[in-house]
Amino acid sequence: MASSSRHRKHDVFLSFSGEDTRNNFTSYLYRALKRKGIGAYMDENQLKTGQNLSSSLLRAIEESRISVIIFSKNYASSSWCLQELFKIMELKRLNKLEVVPIFYHVNPSDVRKCTGSFEEAFANHQQNWAHKLQGWKNAFSEAGYIKGWHIMGDKSDRSEPEYMMKIVEDIMKKLDLMSSNDIKGLVGIDHHKQQIKELLCINVKDIPMIGIGIWGMGGIGKTTLAQAVFDEVCGEFDSCCFLANVTEESERCDGITSLRDKLFSVILEEETLATGTPRAGSKFLNDRLHRKRVLVVLDDVSDLDQLEILVGGLRHLGFGSRVIITSRDQQVLKNGSVDKIYKVEGLNYLNSLHLFSLYAFKKSHPLDDFVDLSNRFLEYAKGVPIALKVLGSTLYKKTEEQWESALDKLKEHPNPKIHNLLKMSFDGLDDLERGIFLDIACFFKGEKAEAVAKILNSCYKGAHFGISSLFDKCLINITELDSTLWMHDLLQEMGWNIVRQESKDPGERSRLWIPKDVARVLKHDAGTKSIEGIFLDMHGIDGIQLHQDVFHKMYNLRYIKFYYSQLSGKEGNSLLSRQDLKSLPGELSYFHWEYCPLRSLPPNFTPEKLVELRLPDSNFEQLWDQEQNVANLRVIDLRNCKNLTRIPDLSRALNIEELEVSGCINLTDLPRMIHLKFLENLCLKDCPVTKFPEIPRTLKTLNLSGTLIEEVPSSIQCLNRLASLRMSRTRIHNLPDSVVKMDSLKIICLSHCPNIIHFPNVSENIEDLNLAYTQIEEVPLSIGCLSKLSLLDMSGTRIGNLPSTIGNLDSLKAIHLCHCLNITQFPNVSKTVEILLLDNTPIEEIPLSIALLRGLSKLSMSDCSRIKSLPSSIFQLKFLRQLCLQGCSNLEIFPEILETMQCLSQLAFFKRLSIKASPILNEHITCVHHRRNLNVLSVILSSSFLKFHTLSTLDLSGSNIVKIPMSIRQLPNLISLYLKCCKSLIFLPELPPSLRNLNAHDCTSLELVLSGRQFWENSSLVHMLFSNCFNLDQDVVHNIVANAQLRSQCIVEEWVKERDSSITIKLCPDWKIDRFLCFVPSVVVNFKNNPKDIDVKIVCEIQLKTICHDCHNFISRWTLPLYYDEPIFFESNNMIIWFDKNMFRKDEHYEEALFEFYITAGEDGKCADHMKVEKCGVHVFYVDAKCSVNGNVKSKKSSSSDEEEGKQALKHLESSYGISAYLPCTQDDENGCSPNMIQFQSNSPIDPNRLSLKSSFNSLDFGGSIDREDINFNNGHDKPTIRRCRSFNFNDEDEPEQKRLKHFHFF
Repeated sequence: MASSSRHRKHDVFLSFSGEDTRNNFTSYLYRALKRKGIGAYMDENQLKTGQNLSSSLLRAIEESRISVIIFSKNYASSSWCLQELFKIMELKRLNKLEVVPIFYHVNPSDVRKCTGSFEEAFANHQQNWAHKLQGWKNAFSEAGYIKGWHIMGDKSDRSEPEYMMKIVEDIMKKLDLMSSNDIKGLVGIDHHKQQIKELLCINVKDIPMIGIGIWGMGGIGKTTLAQAVFDEVCGEFDSCCFLANVTEESERCDGITSLRDKLFSVILEEETLATGTPRAGSKFLNDRLHRKRVLVVLDDVSDLDQLEILVGGLRHLGFGSRVIITSRDQQVLKNGSVDKIYKVEGLNYLNSLHLFSLYAFKKSHPLDDFVDLSNRFLEYAKGVPIALKVLGSTLYKKTEEQWESALDKLKEHPNPKIHNLLKMSFDGLDDLERGIFLDIACFFKGEKAEAVAKILNSCYKGAHFGISSLFDKCLINITELDSTLWMHDLLQEMGWNIVRQESKDPGERSRLWIPKDVARVLKHDAGTKSIEGIFLDMHGIDGIQLHQDVFHKMYNLRYIKFYYSQLSGKEGNSLLSRQDLKSLPGELSYFHWEYCPLRSLPPNFTPEKLVELRLPDSNFEQLWDQEQNVANLRVIDLRNCKNLTRIPDLSRALNIEELEVSGCINLTDLPRMIHLKFLENLCLKDCPVTKFPEIPRTLKTLNLSGTLIEEVPSSIQCLNRLASLRMSRTRIHNLPDSVVKMDSLKIICLSHCPNIIHFPNVSENIEDLNLAYTQIEEVPLSIGCLSKLSLLDMSGTRIGNLPSTIGNLDSLKAIHLCHCLNITQFPNVSKTVEILLLDNTPIEEIPLSIALLRGLSKLSMSDCSRIKSLPSSIFQLKFLRQLCLQGCSNLEIFPEILETMQCLSQLAFFKRLSIKASPILNEHITCVHHRRNLNVLSVILSSSFLKFHTLSTLDLSGSNIVKIPMSIRQLPNLISLYLKCCKSLIFLPELPPSLRNLNAHDCTSLELVLSGRQFWENSSLVHMLFSNCFNLDQDVVHNIVANAQLRSQCIVEEWVKERDSSITIKLCPDWKIDRFLCFVPSVVVNFKNNPKDIDVKIVCEIQLKTICHDCHNFISRWTLPLYYDEPIFFESNNMIIWFDKNMFRKDEHYEEALFEFYITAGEDGKCADHMKVEKCGVHVFYVDAKCSVNGNVKSKKSSSSDEEEGKQALKHLESSYGISAYLPCTQDDENGCSPNMIQFQSNSPIDPNRLSLKSSFNSLDFGGSIDREDINFNNGHDKPTIRRCRSFNFNDEDEPEQKRLKHFHFF
């Protein structure tokens, strides 16, 4: 078969003797091919003149995919035929042409041997073609050996029409196969194509017409998919027609009627067929259509009228016909009576990368230097083929700097080709649909569809229908799992751009969501009547003092949401107001303000249209005084409003569905709620409520945890819709017996209720029952009647062994019995159990029958100190993912782990174990924990260690291991290595570059870390802990510190680029230049007096003073690290170095920086007097976006053009949210931050006290002011040279003696 069949003009070239077959067989074959839509070439020149083939004929051969050679009696008599044959066979040898021979009334043997009539024909050519004759003979003979068709023509043979049909089918199959090769450039289409073909049922011919709709957003590949399917199956039909761009074509004068006539002309094989009317035509025409099995594709249909005219006539198509319709509107397809609708989704990552690379690099994969950049463009395109193609094409042969610039441009200026293609869908919407689309794009993407519909319904009449229409038009999506509103990022960006184009002035736009735009409007009181919605992530702004009349001019404002996307330590300080607001817009339907400083809502505010009121963590004492018309109000969320004393009268809030006031610690009185017929969710958690509230029967969830309620009334049975009752940490004694009648109740949580002593009598429909840490002593036999029970939590109770009836509960999935000190036997549970938690129980034996728990995925028996062995049957559990045996100190025998346990990903042996028999582990385990005195280490760390190619976490903490084998560096996926408290460990070998987390805390014998310069340069390591490593070699400390400073500086520069800033490094205040100032604090803290149950934070308060004497303040905090949810405690003095993404600020011409460090402890954040900061210092440096890579480090570089500067530094370094480092100090190391480690330089251009790091780099320096150019590893040895940094020290009274710092921990 031809390997290259693309860009061919003809499907088939017919080579034949005109004298023999032009007017019979060849002519009929040509017409049969054409009827099947096959592009056949037949030379019409009957009187061939000249001796040589014409150039047009040679070109026709070269431009064909298949050549059909019809050998007939006089074929060899024609020199033209022989020249055609010679050319054809020449192309076949080059694998550029497929050949199908037909031996028409001749013997194939005569063709192979050039005998019979052919022998005489060749002899006649001797005189004129002697020089070519042998080549012709060879080609002739070679063609005779190709498998083909032998048409004998006698009575015993089949008829020529039968042969013709078989020949055409054979040619179609060959072309189909070639076509499948052609569409290899159509990346990711095979799966979709196969799905469509299955829906079409191509091979079933005796059924009526089937219509298939292909549905999807613009640019997703609907047309491409339809074309691919059409090309592959069209040969199976009598006639085929592909009508492209139906919407566009129909908009022309008489467009839709002309399209319909064109459709019928193609199907009925007439050059011009004009019905002249919108209807299908005459009965005769319909009868003709009914006799044909046809394939029709109608591409890009957007209106029902188009289908009525086009598809109306297609209803008369014959049995076995198929119609494919592509559309962005699902409703159009439904109205078109298609049988099935296929939705086209975006490409997956691999296919996206492939398609993008084909256009960006003309290869199937990206260039090595462009992998990260390519991934960023893939993230932008999110699998939309047209976006991948357009973006890839625009980036072809562009530099890295230009790629970076293109990404920056896309943030505010979408590609016009992509934007315009997507905007076609928006332009087809009506006004209501446009408004709803823009609201979702700017505000409500990711929210629950039903809740959003209720909010929008107060602004638009018919919002529910509008949302469904947007869904049908593939402009939004509603997830099946949780009914969340979603839309593709490119569609959202299109919506954003439409709003941005409304005005250059943010105050004149309809919707605001970008923090800088919102801040500008609020700060300068620049709002106008144009603004309909404001959403502000307050994490992205500094404090703004609001004017009392800030919303006065925004009287069309419908939505307000002021929120924090992430905790930053400045909650409540972003939007401030010295006084309460004077007014709020009456159009407001959605009001959400976290940490609101107001004490009450404006007295003139009329919340008639308000649907949701969310004011969590706010300063409110009350909402409003007088009765208000809140008929539309659905949600009130006032959680953690600690000053709130009462909830306003809700007598007119008849439609309220949710009331959330948890954490309102001063809220003692509740309003009357019995009349709220739509109230479904009520949360009074941690409110000082003493009586069970009077609530309507419609309630579905009730949370009274942490209240002062002592009794649940028997009337609770009237809550016949209640599904969830939570009353943990209350004073109730028992639930009333009437609870058993509550068939709708699915969840009961009574944990930590000390007065509950009896197992409650509950409905058989209960699914989750949490009775943990109550005084219950027995689980009754009647628990076997709870047939729907899925979760049973009896942790921390006094119960004994579970009754045998527990094994009858086939719905039971999880059992929690942790800390049940009276349970001595392994529970006999149902085979359906998936999670079994038995931590800290006196169980002595795991039975062999555990193998019957086929679905068990997690078994936790931590601190079960009486367990001595595990049965071998435990590893017949093929779905077991986690086996936790922490603290099983008497466990001695560990059986073989079978290779069939492919799900096992975490095997944990924590604390003191004394295993004597080691397991043989399989290569599917990805997380291994071994701690303290494990002989199993001899197996884990043997040569078979290399089998664990999927290993991502290795925990050897507490073991007596002396060294880690060198083979560890060959683990390609190792991310975390935990060596905590390995007291005998002496050295670490070179570690794999994939490592990100290294914990060597309290490895008191550790001296050497052998990872050299290459590791420090190329690894992904961002968390390191070497605290309490008192013997660590000084050179190792140097390498680690240099790595910490290098990574912190480079990560800052990554963030700066993400903020779209342009900066230049300078050493003194300069009005002409913008730059970013970065800080890495370091302190020495004495942890000796820290109780091990206190939460410790180190706080750094920074004040920056400008040359104009303005002061800017911010805070950075360091928190004591956790290890498996347990704190790590440091001994003696430790040096802490940390960095987070809040530790850089745009330089506002600062001339002075003041740093104050202190320590807080406990949840209340009070200063800790028992601990203090011994030493402190700050590593300070500037970051410039116009930098280039020097080795692996950014340094200033001279260039003739600023545009040529701008390399991304440390491409291998991934963005991280924070870096911190810890260096414990012995008594002799307390001068770790001493200024005596710094040498003075008298020629400083900045400051007469300018300092620099000592060139010998024999000590850590965090004092004074340091200035150098860069950090360079290219100095011939492993020690880095630190440059371009400034440090300020505030402990000038430190003793002058310089000491050596040994130990270091880096996070």
